Amino acid sequence: MTTLTLAALAALGAPAQAEVLYDASQTNPADTCKIVAVGNEVTFQGCNININNGSWSTASANGLGNLIVGYNENSNNATRVGSHNVVVGPQHEYTSYGAVISGHSHAVTERYGVALGGQGHLASGAFATVVGGYGSEATQGYASVFGGASNETSGRYATVSGGLANTATGDYAAVVGGEGNRAEGQSALAAGGTANTAFATASVASGGSDNQALRSYTAIYGGSDGLADAQYAVVVGGYGGQGLGFYGLVLGGYEDRAESLYAVAMGGQGNVASGDRSVVVGGRESVASGARASILGGYNSDATGNLATVCGGYQNHATGNHAVVSGGYQNTASGLQASVSGGNQNEASGHFAHVSGGRFNDATGEAAVVTGGRDNTAAGINSAVLAGYLNSTDAATSHGSVCGGQSNDVQASYSTILGGQGNTTLGYGSVVLGSTNLTTTMNHQILP
Repeated sequence: MTTLTLAALAALGAPAQAEVLYDASQTNPADTCKIVAVGNEVTFQGCNININNGSWSTASANGLGNLIVGYNENSNNATRVGSHNVVVGPQHEYTSYGAVISGHSHAVTERYGVALGGQGHLASGAFATVVGGYGSEATQGYASVFGGASNETSGRYATVSGGLANTATGDYAAVVGGEGNRAEGQSALAAGGTANTAFATASVASGGSDNQALRSYTAIYGGSDGLADAQYAVVVGGYGGQGLGFYGLVLGGYEDRAESLYAVAMGGQGNVASGDRSVVVGGRESVASGARASILGGYNSDATGNLATVCGGYQNHATGNHAVVSGGYQNTASGLQASVSGGNQNEASGHFAHVSGGRFNDATGEAAVVTGGRDNTAAGINSAVLAGYLNSTDAATSHGSVCGGQSNDVQASYSTILGGQGNTTLGYGSVVLGSTNLTTTMNHQILP
């Protein structure tokens, strides 16, 4: 095979008619290289063109051995000590070897760098690439920037694609579009939006604005001012959401927080899921701090017991394990598996106790029930007070009941008062049927 030197090529003219300027086969039939000139065009056929700097090493640089297309203008006094580069366009700087440069005012300062198209790029990492756009930089090995303006990759193998003023500083990190986004962790991703940051390993900040994925494997999608500050936490949409617990999840809403393991806060405003596997859905300023506790809607409520639940209402409290409060205002279920449904300032403090509606009612006995009315108390085991005012069953009794009326008091087990006022049962299994200020004193006694 024949190799042409630069001196031989310079001596060749370009005739007006087609002419074979060089035919290697005339001296060696095995060689195929020909140089053919037609007008202003010269064709190399069956040849390799070897351009080198004479140092016998591709990796050496002495300012020679470059293939330059154009006039190679240098009004900016750019440094040009590199060798074995392909250079197209003006005002470029090349200080190493193996580069490909095309466009305007690029600088390629490390080996095998690439700057194609656009203007004002810097490829200072070995094997770095910048393609298109304006004023971008790839400063580490194998880093790349594609399009956009003022983008920078300073992590190894990092990539920025499009957008404005985006930065990928982590190794293998990527930024796709948007403005002012940063991928700082290894293998981190920031995609779209504005001023989002993926700080940690394999973290993601996608869309929205001013979001921060601070820990490894966290993710934020959309929304604004979100924060994922525990491993595997996820924040989706909303404003100011914070995923602070491992595997925590915040979906929409305003300044909601998922603070514990597998905690979830969905929608609403200022809600906090701080118990392990707790959930808050909608509502405002509620806190689920018990393990597996849940709050659905409402305002300023809390579920502090394990597996406790609050559904709606205002300032309701489920403090007992498995306790439930449904609606109403300032109700409390503090007993094990106790429940309150509606009403105002009611409390079920006995295990398995229940209060339904009314105001200032208390079910303090185990499995006791108060339904409606006001200032009623069911303190006896399995006792019940149904409506009325200031009715009660004593704590020392069981299975007693009061149905309506006022100021009635069951003091014996299995006894019943049906309405009336000021009635009392002292006898076991006794009954008062309405009337006023009656008292049973014997077992099984019935007073009309």
